[in-house]
Amino acid sequence: MARFTGALVPEDRRRFVPFEYLFDGLTAGTASVPVVLMDWAPGIELGPFLDMYHADGARLTQLRDGLADLAAFLDEQEFAHGDLQVGNLFVGEEGRLVMIDYDGAWLPELNRLDQREYGHINFQHPLREESRPGPSMDRFSLITMDVALQALSGDASLWERFSSGESTLFTQADFVDPAASPLFGHLSTLRGVAIAADLFAGVCTGAYEDVPSLSSFREACRLGKPSPARVKRNPVGKALRRPYRGQYPVVAATDVDAIVNLVGRKAEVVGRILGVKLGTTRNGDPFRFVNFSDWRGRAFKVNVWRDALEEYQSWPDESWVGRWVSVTGLVDEPFVSEAHGYRHFSITANNRTQICVIDEEEAKMRLGVLPSIR
Repeated sequence: MARFTGALVPEDRRRFVPFEYLFDGLTAGTASVPVVLMDWAPGIELGPFLDMYHADGARLTQLRDGLADLAAFLDEQEFAHGDLQVGNLFVGEEGRLVMIDYDGAWLPELNRLDQREYGHINFQHPLREESRPGPSMDRFSLITMDVALQALSGDASLWERFSSGESTLFTQADFVDPAASPLFGHLSTLRGVAIAADLFAGVCTGAYEDVPSLSSFREACRLGKPSPARVKRNPVGKALRRPYRGQYPVVAATDVDAIVNLVGRKAEVVGRILGVKLGTTRNGDPFRFVNFSDWRGRAFKVNVWRDALEEYQSWPDESWVGRWVSVTGLVDEPFVSEAHGYRHFSITANNRTQICVIDEEEAKMRLGVLPSIR
């Protein structure tokens, strides 16, 4: 098996984890594909970190400082990660950020290669896929996270209202049309955040190559005027219904036929909770099953096992019955009980951010049911 070991200097070890690139890491039949084998990253994944500390102003300030530090490092090194998002950043001591997953990275030596990965859509400029990779690929992601952290510092309740588990606060729909975004609309009224939201709306609707560095964007916010990227001020007004674009296939929790075709893949499943079962395994370990239809048959559910229950709080219980939720994760192989005659498809939730409470209107929008605009 051919290997390449990433050699890290001391400064790099504050930003990366040691890794090996295996040129033929996975083999199926006669075909093989490369994989990146990494050490465990120190700290807490950014998504769960924000779920725990979104109301902690001091930690959010440290995290914003960590973002600025990371942005400066990337500019100095002429390196771009290409997919900075809640699942690829770990938060260490004093807000220091460590990057993982380097398969979409850019270096000057790789400039001639075609781009095969475009990053998580909830952290990417709408025109990213139409542009060549380069050293500025991470700028939009960094600004997205910085504005979200600033917003949470001003109103912690935004986390429960707008975070999807696959975002900080913003989603691709917000970027495509800020004027129709409920989030941008709210931020335009939030003291201390309105200027940043206005300038960020302009970044979203401007050209991809004009996205400024995080330091330039922050300076523009401080001065209260457009940044060097010729940001166009975009008015944020009445929220309109808009098509939803998720990072993964979106299906209804009751559409088991569609879920069957997603086994082994990541998906977003949207549904209304019918029941929550709290129980224990034969070994005495606690678990929870979140059901969206009658479990005595062919159905979809969410599994929450002991380790996740012990590590995170606020898992669904009986009080969640009737709520609409969006669940994102890997669709498990079916569990079949011949004795009881049921077949269950499921997503196993390993952290709390995989389950996002939404309202019925949002659920319909995500499933492609757009109500008429009054």
